[in-house]
Amino acid sequence: MGAGAGGATGAATDYFYDGWRVLEERDGTTTATIRRQFVYGNYLDEALVMDVDTDSDGSCVDSGGSARYFYHQNTLYSVCAVTDSTGKIVEGYEYDPYGRHILLRDGPNATGGDQDTAVNFNSTDIRLAMGASAIGNPYTFTGQRFDPETGLQYSKERYYSCTQGRFISRDPIGYEGGTNVYCYVHNDPIDATDPMGLWKVTRHTKDYYAVAEATKDCDKVKDLADMIHLDVKEYEKWLTPLSGGLKDEYKKGETVLVPNTIYAAFNGHYGIAGRFVSHYNARVASYRIQGYKVYNDNGRPSSMAMKGMLASYWNGKSLYGFYYMGHGGTRVVIDKAGKPYASHTIAGSVRWWFKPSQLHDPGDPGLSDSEVIAIKAYGIAIVKIWACFSAEGQWRQVGSPNALDIDLKKGVYIPVVST
Repeated sequence: MGAGAGGATGAATDYFYDGWRVLEERDGTTTATIRRQFVYGNYLDEALVMDVDTDSDGSCVDSGGSARYFYHQNTLYSVCAVTDSTGKIVEGYEYDPYGRHILLRDGPNATGGDQDTAVNFNSTDIRLAMGASAIGNPYTFTGQRFDPETGLQYSKERYYSCTQGRFISRDPIGYEGGTNVYCYVHNDPIDATDPMGLWKVTRHTKDYYAVAEATKDCDKVKDLADMIHLDVKEYEKWLTPLSGGLKDEYKKGETVLVPNTIYAAFNGHYGIAGRFVSHYNARVASYRIQGYKVYNDNGRPSSMAMKGMLASYWNGKSLYGFYYMGHGGTRVVIDKAGKPYASHTIAGSVRWWFKPSQLHDPGDPGLSDSEVIAIKAYGIAIVKIWACFSAEGQWRQVGSPNALDIDLKKGVYIPVVST
């Protein structure tokens, strides 16, 4: 629990923590009334939900006297939008490279009335440079807590100034962290984040591995594993040291390689007007924008080819994710003429035989979930499989316990509008 300024009125606020995360904010009075509660994802600074008490009764979840907001973050975990329970964007955020933000709110129309009660990310919005949230959202650049009174960001180990693009206090380890003791992520804020003043992870689309650099003498592999959504218990299988050898902690300047490769495979029909493959291509492009190396196997690869590629990347400690879009199989449901087969049809009246929860093109033996689990070297961070019946298999076991994204579909009717 800690205390801090609660706004222009000078009221105190008590903060209740779970490690570095604020779970609850309360009035710093004898009543200790609950004001806000937060829910987080796997990553340290991945805010998901904020519940707010709107009628001062001490409850953030009662009907009519509370509000629920959902966070939407980019690849640096910077909050880009906040939506309410109806899905309406109530606040938007834009940033310069060092995190100075512009707050977007819904603007009035020509007659002074409400435009459409939602942020549109266009000229109809009100734009406030370094503006304070009207709903009390504290999270902005890289998912850190922003204090509108000081214009500073609380980055756990020390405070960061988005306007100056540097920390306002010296590095706790002094010159061991470099000659510039106020520097933020080595002046590379586009490619890297520094959630605790610790590991710096840099990704590039041409590289099978990302480079992780320790920025302090006590940087732990566990913190790195949490950042990149891999299992720390398996770190010997996915971490490659460039200096300092394989160990639990690294000193400032020591670097390691971590997986950065996503194996993507398309093995299906094109959908209405080619929309399926368009969706697949959009997702591949999105991964590349995020800095991942994507091997795009979009020529309907055989099950043997897919298995070989996955095994190769796993054995090389470079596999970070597996994305598949195409045909899939189900468990045996009917026995016909002594042969198991699936009762549903795809592409007209064509039918084919299946292995349990496999990925395949009609006529191919199929790649089953059990086959992939058998060659798994370590749990990966992304398992996105959009194929018939993939949700009924064991594909979830391919991912790490703290995976970034496990997305398994059940049927052939796949949403193709958004990525």
